[in-house]
Amino acid sequence: MKKFILMAAVLTVSVVASARNWRINYDENSGADFKTLKAACESAEVMKGDVLYMEPGFHYGSEADNTITKSGLKIVGPGWGFKTNADEAIEIATTNFLNNISIKADSVHLVGVHIEGKDIVFAKSTSASNPHKGVTIERCKCSKIYASERDLSNSIIRNNFITYELDLGYSISYGCRVNHSIIEGNIIIGFARLGYKSLGSLFDHNTIVSGSGNDNLISSGNGGFQITNNIFIHKANSVNVFYDYNATVVNNNIFSITSEQYAADAASSFPTYSKYPSNQCVGATVANTFVNQVSGDYFDEAMRYTVLEGSVAKTAASNGGECGAFGGAHPYVLNGRPTGIPYLYDVDVPEQPTNNQLTITFKVAGQNE
Repeated sequence: MKKFILMAAVLTVSVVASARNWRINYDENSGADFKTLKAACESAEVMKGDVLYMEPGFHYGSEADNTITKSGLKIVGPGWGFKTNADEAIEIATTNFLNNISIKADSVHLVGVHIEGKDIVFAKSTSASNPHKGVTIERCKCSKIYASERDLSNSIIRNNFITYELDLGYSISYGCRVNHSIIEGNIIIGFARLGYKSLGSLFDHNTIVSGSGNDNLISSGNGGFQITNNIFIHKANSVNVFYDYNATVVNNNIFSITSEQYAADAASSFPTYSKYPSNQCVGATVANTFVNQVSGDYFDEAMRYTVLEGSVAKTAASNGGECGAFGGAHPYVLNGRPTGIPYLYDVDVPEQPTNNQLTITFKVAGQNE
C-alpha cells in the first residue's frame, strides 16, 4: 500500500511548476515536507502563491492543526469517491480530514478535499478585523461551510457537496455580510443561510434538497443576493422555501411548491412567492427531477442529483439551459477532482501478495475542466 500512496503523490506533485509546491502528509514515514497545514503556514519557507498538496490518506490533526493562517496559498486534494474495479472505495486515493478546516487568511484557494463529517470554517482572525477577501472553496465535500463572526467579500463557494448546511448567518446578531461574492454549482443536502445585509452577491445554479427536519431551505436578513437558476426541493413539501427574505432578484428557480400552494400564497395577506413570478412552482420532487441513482467507476452522491431528461428543470434556466448544480457556467464536477490533476481509476488491489509481492494496477486520466 505504501507504494500506491507514493505513486499518487508523485502524480500530483508533478503538475504545477510555476509556484513552489509542498507535500502535506500526516504519516511521518511518508517523507512529506510537512505533517499539517499549521506546520506549513508557520514555516518561513512557505510563501504567498505556493501550492500545498494534501496527499491521499487520513489527516488526523485537530482543527488547530488544520488552520490556514497564511494568505495566498492554494491547498489541493485529489478529490474523493474513487473505487476499485471490485466496486470498493479506495480510501488511500482520497484526502480525508477528520476534523474541521479553519480558514483565517485572505486569498486562500481550497480545492478537492474531503472532510469526514466535519466542517470548513471561515474563522475569525486574531490579527485583523477586516472581512475575509478573495477566498475560494471549490470541489470539496464536507458537512458544513459556515462563517464564525466573519464577513466575506470577493469570495467564491463553488461545486461543493455539502451534506448538512451552508451557514453564513441570517440576523444582525448572527450573520455574515457576503459582499460581491459568488455561491454557485453546489449541492446542499439541508439548507442555506446567506448572511445579513449582504451586497451584490450571487446564489446561482445550486441544488438544495432538504429533509423533513429543515423548516426553510434558504434564509437571509435584508437580502442583497440575486437568487437564480437553482433547484429547491423540500421533501416535507413545506411552503417555507424562503424565510425573512428580501432579495434583489429571485428568478428562474425550480420549487417544490405546487401550483395550488402558490395560488394560496398569492391570495394570502402576506404573499411571498407571487413577488417572484418567473420561478417554476411545479411541485418538484427528487423522483420527478433527478436521476436518483449512482453508477459507474466512481462514487459521488451528487450523481443522484443529475437532472432527468424531460424534467422542467432541464430547460428552465434564464438562458434556456438547465437549473441546478449541473448547469450554468461552472457545472458540478464529480468526485471533486481539481483541474489539471491526474486521477486514478480502474484500480485492482489484490487481497493477497504473490511471491511476496503485492502488484497494484491502475489507469490514469486527467481532469481538464
